[in-house]
Amino acid sequence: KQWYQRRVAITAGGNEYNPKAEEKLIDAAKMSPTTYEIWNELGDCIWKKGDKKGARNCFERALSHKKNKVSLRNLSIVMRQQEQVSKEEKRKKYRLRLCVDTTA
Repeated sequence: KQWYQRRVAITAGGNEYNPKAEEKLIDAAKMSPTTYEIWNELGDCIWKKGDKKGARNCFERALSHKKNKVSLRNLSIVMRQQEQVSKEEKRKKYRLRLCVDTTA
């Protein structure tokens, strides 16, 4: 659990993305790739960076090692956020197409 103590020490004091925490968690995942808690923490860290696809991959990796409520919850949230972005992109494309059609 040394990786967890390091991560807590690094991220103490805020919920913002910390590149140093990500680096340490990547190292921990390399040393212990079957520890689902590391993948959850790494997913959380990457999510804070705004990388929803990377976070989703981490949560799915955690679930491949052990079904757990943290991974399931976070994966559900990330997937809904990705779906929301996808819907917004479709709306923008549709509006753009309407603008092009009306000007032609």
